[in-house]
Amino acid sequence: MIPLRFKSKMGVHNIKLYGFPVTATVVDDCSLADSGIIQLMNQLCELKIVGIDVKGTELSAEPQLLLIYVKDRCLIIQLGRMSSYPSQLASFLGDTNICFVGANMNRKADGLKKSWIPLVWKGSPMMHRVVVGELA
Repeated sequence: MIPLRFKSKMGVHNIKLYGFPVTATVVDDCSLADSGIIQLMNQLCELKIVGIDVKGTELSAEPQLLLIYVKDRCLIIQLGRMSSYPSQLASFLGDTNICFVGANMNRKADGLKKSWIPLVWKGSPMMHRVVVGELA
């Protein structure tokens, strides 16, 4: 087993997206996901806007990837590879001070809600949602 202190550095990628530098972190471990969510929450300023996307597969109705964007950071959580879900995730998605932005937001919120959120949390994910077009 790879120690977390090494594993946490393995999934970090510095890329350019439409010419802008972005740090993308890919995680498949609950503690790394929790740490990444806390880091993203610390990046939020007075205007709390978070880009979000949920990806599944044709073979599974369950969400497989959760992509969370704050400023120049992207956290990619591989939900399909986890045996449980990050403890910080439900409270993050349920934070009523955050406006979540993305495409097909109602469908994505419903998918998360039906899959696992009822097991860990009674609220509604992404209460404040804004739907955007192609660049989401």
